[in-house]
Amino acid sequence: MADGISQRAGRDDGRNRDLISALHDDLLLRILGLLPAASDAARTSILSRRWRSLWPNAPVLRFAIGETPKSTTSPTVGGSGGHSDRNDACWLISAATTAIARRTAAVGGPDVEDLQLHAADVTPEHVTTWLAFAARRVTGRPTLAVPPPELFADDGSFVDECDRQCLFAVLPSSVTAQQMSLTLGTAILAIPTTVAAGAFAALTDLLLSHAHLVGDGDGAGGHERRLSRLVSSSCCPRLWRLRLEYITGVAALRFGAASTLRELELYRVLDLRALDVDAPGLSVLRVEACHILAAARVSAPWLEVVTWKQLCWAGAPRLELDGAASVRCIEDLLMFSHWPTAWLDPQRHSYLTAPWFLIRHCTSVNQLSMTFIGISATAQVFLKIMMKDIPYHS
Repeated sequence: MADGISQRAGRDDGRNRDLISALHDDLLLRILGLLPAASDAARTSILSRRWRSLWPNAPVLRFAIGETPKSTTSPTVGGSGGHSDRNDACWLISAATTAIARRTAAVGGPDVEDLQLHAADVTPEHVTTWLAFAARRVTGRPTLAVPPPELFADDGSFVDECDRQCLFAVLPSSVTAQQMSLTLGTAILAIPTTVAAGAFAALTDLLLSHAHLVGDGDGAGGHERRLSRLVSSSCCPRLWRLRLEYITGVAALRFGAASTLRELELYRVLDLRALDVDAPGLSVLRVEACHILAAARVSAPWLEVVTWKQLCWAGAPRLELDGAASVRCIEDLLMFSHWPTAWLDPQRHSYLTAPWFLIRHCTSVNQLSMTFIGISATAQVFLKIMMKDIPYHS
């Protein structure tokens, strides 16, 4: 009987032994990096003292900060409320800042492979610190998502523009980042004055969203030239996808892209008037809601998909597309026949110029998606004449 009890005790000791803590730190950090949020990783610190210093060194740090609901209901025991959410947001902001400061101070320590910060109610100092850290210590994917400032307060009153916090950011350059996504909550964004060749040597995917670009004393259009250089083949030799969304302050974008660039998307680049792009490998071009675009020239001999969803207040844009013959799909083509003469000068009602250019010159199209607005009897006849030249598959 004594032997049986001893055997059972041995088996119990084996089951109760802490095998996870016996793993090497590198393996534990890799496990922590698989957790969906940094807050989940931080909770592992209750396991033992050893774990308290582990989670800030995980290869992946994901923080979702300050997503506060508009409800003003008081918090209840066991429930959630505005104050509780704000306290959680403050804790996460502090935790993110502390973790980043610790990683910054750790000379020779491990870099971050994936940094994700989804942050509201942050200060310009937070943004500056986080972007500087991303430039120096993030080797894979830095993501910063700051929502646009709220137009209305919790009580429903309108927030005056001068009372909204204005963020300022400098675009970080990184030779190791592979995917960069910056949604900056209408921040004022400065492009570095000197952007060295190969400044983004490993970058394959770039998203810039909700930002206003400004110059810094190097002459009119200096920031536009710097942005054009930044996305060119000399600075981004491996860029595969470029997306600019809700960007203001850019009137012209002219660059020669790397042969690796496959997708170019421009959405609500609201001040854009001129687009000039040489992209030998481009296969997808999407231009939408760039309302004052007056001239566009795109050289893309391997282009396959075009989205042109434009409402151009500045009249008919001049469109040149070297590669139109290779296009197989036209998506979201916005068609207009006329505008009320009370709105605009009748001499400028030629809104069909760009759409008809695409229909006439994209002779290999086998898929076409169109939206018609204000179709007059004359336009319907013109449409029937044009449509006979488009391949149709039932």
